[in-house]
Amino acid sequence: ANSFSITGGFFAPLNTVLNGGTLDVSAAGVAVFPNSLRVAGGVLNLGTLDAVDQGVLTQTGGTITGDTRLRVIDGASFSGGTLGGGSAMLVQLSGVSNISGTFTDDATLENDQWLNWSSGDIMLRAGGALQNNGIMYITADRRIEAGTGAAQLGNSVNGVIAVYAGAGETDI
Repeated sequence: ANSFSITGGFFAPLNTVLNGGTLDVSAAGVAVFPNSLRVAGGVLNLGTLDAVDQGVLTQTGGTITGDTRLRVIDGASFSGGTLGGGSAMLVQLSGVSNISGTFTDDATLENDQWLNWSSGDIMLRAGGALQNNGIMYITADRRIEAGTGAAQLGNSVNGVIAVYAGAGETDI
């Protein structure tokens, strides 16, 4: 698989699509994804670089990793893949976001506005956390599962977790 490294400067392509291989932007001075960031396979390594996705983040597979903060302005859609691999990764979600498939969270995923969880399991692994500061709307008859390590589901004072699951149950 191909590997690309950005070794300096300003990384800001209008649309970024990663289907395999590795895209390493950890040595760039700045990483901004203006329109959309799509990860279907492979590895996006942010390293310790704080990055901003000004559009929509779509992850259907692959891994987004680093010891960094990734701010997502227009929401995200997770239907597979892994967040994390770095001990201090924080993914901050603004806008409307969706979880519609099983994905693994080895990072801190922070919902600051609206998060719909409609299907699939959320696997919190190796220190993974889901922090709700907005509204988390659950219609999934699935589970949030803690794997090895200290996993955490947090709900702030202003956070709301509303469960409207079907005939089954939602397990946390």
